[in-house]
Formats: sequence, C-alpha cells, structure tokens
Amino acid sequence: MKKTLLVFLLLMGCQTPPTKVKENLTLGPNEDLSRLVEADTVILDARLPFSFFNGHLPEAQLVQWEHFSDQRSKGFLRKDLDAIARHLSLLGVSPERRILVLGLGANGQGEEGRIAWMLAYLGVKSVYFASESAVEMKRVSGEASMAKNSAPWKVHVDSSLALSKKEFLQKSRKGVKTIDVRSAQDYLKRALPRRIVKSLGSLVNIPFPEFLDARGLPKKKIVAQLQQIGMEPNDEIIVMSEQGVKSAHVVMVLRALGYRKATHFPGGWKGL
Repeated sequence: MKKTLLVFLLLMGCQTPPTKVKENLTLGPNEDLSRLVEADTVILDARLPFSFFNGHLPEAQLVQWEHFSDQRSKGFLRKDLDAIARHLSLLGVSPERRILVLGLGANGQGEEGRIAWMLAYLGVKSVYFASESAVEMKRVSGEASMAKNSAPWKVHVDSSLALSKKEFLQKSRKGVKTIDVRSAQDYLKRALPRRIVKSLGSLVNIPFPEFLDARGLPKKKIVAQLQQIGMEPNDEIIVMSEQGVKSAHVVMVLRALGYRKATHFPGGWKGL
C-alpha cells in the first residue's frame, strides 16, 4: 500500500510535561496500515447503516452508539454494563484484542469517539480510532461478514473517564476547567440553564471539529491553543457537549495528546 495512515494509540502514554507534548504513536507517517489491520484486529464502523452498506472494510462490523445508550437519556450508557460487554463479545471485542473504530471524523457527530470512549471505559486496553475515509483499502458493499466472537469477558470500569452529575457540579464549583465542544452557534444561541451557569467555575467554547485533522486524527495544533488559555497536560479538564457524544470523542483525543486527566459527563448538558 503506497498511501499510509497515522494512527494514535489511546490510553498507553505517560504523563506529559506542561511545555512539551509527546503523542502516543504506534504507526509512523511512513508505515503501512496493514501493521494495524491484522487478522486479530477488530474493526468497528460507527457510521450510519446506509454508508456502511454502500462500502466498508471487509472485516468491519457495524456499530451505533445509540444501541448501547439508556433509552430515556441517550447520553448515558445502559445500566447493565455486562449486557453491553456480551453484545460486544459477539462482535469479537475483548479487553485484550486490538480495536479500531472508524467514523466520519470532523464531519461526523463524534460517533467513533463515543464508541472508543465506551470501550476504554469498560476496560478494553488497546483502542484506536480514525476516519473511515482515510483508510486506503479496498471496500466491499452489503452487510457485514460473520464476526469472530470472543469469549465472554468481565467489565473493569475506568471511572476516570466519566463523571457523575454530582461530581461534575462539585468540580465545576471548585473551578475545574471545562471545555464546551458544541458549535459556536449552539454555544451562543442555546443558553445553559442559569443554575448550571452559576455553578461553573471556568468554561471555554472550542467546537468539536477543531480537535481533529482532515483524517479524523487528533490535531496536534490544538495543544498550543489549549496551553495559550492555561490548559496544561497535567490539568484536570472536563469536556461537555449536548448529550455526551462529541465530548466523549474529545476526551479520547485529549488523552491521546497527553491530557491524562481529561474526562466528561456522559449525559451532556441535556443530562443535567
């Protein structure tokens, strides 16, 4: 394959000094994606079914973040996390396997990032994400091929990746830095409830697409922008979006760029 893809390995880096950020890379810019897409790699495609059926990677399995969400408040995961793990095992997912989640990058709504965040939250160790269009490989159309099921596995929640409503409000009152990743239009026109605004100690708006490059990978330049407004890699940072989808994606981006304390409230603004 002549064209190559840079893929970030999430959740495997060391803490980064405030003045220097070292990304967690598993593939260099001149290496072949086949190093990642191996026989044991589980490929999850988070795009809409119509796009998936029109063309997807041969081994990809279709997933949608809504399927794993609480039906009364879609920002939250279903309460039965073991049931989610059982469903994922039918797609071949297990904590020890390498997972690649594909989506629409900055042109989407954070779908692949939400799936990647969910996997990491449930204890899956090696989670990657990228834009589906950036992968230069042959596509097939129609339904997904039969998945190679994995054995049932036990959930080990990484609680650092999510806040409860009480935790969010407590940290906000203490001045923990918060990033609202809604569009500038939504940020300005769709005002937050007064009771929420009064509790926030520090809030800045950086729209979701600014965190991703054209390939749906973490945009390195965002680090300098964050540091200019006083957000260093060692800081605790809360990310918020409308219903916890884009914020989940941005949490994964930030962690890939060395912000190891980035987290979010899964319910989003709608869940408060």
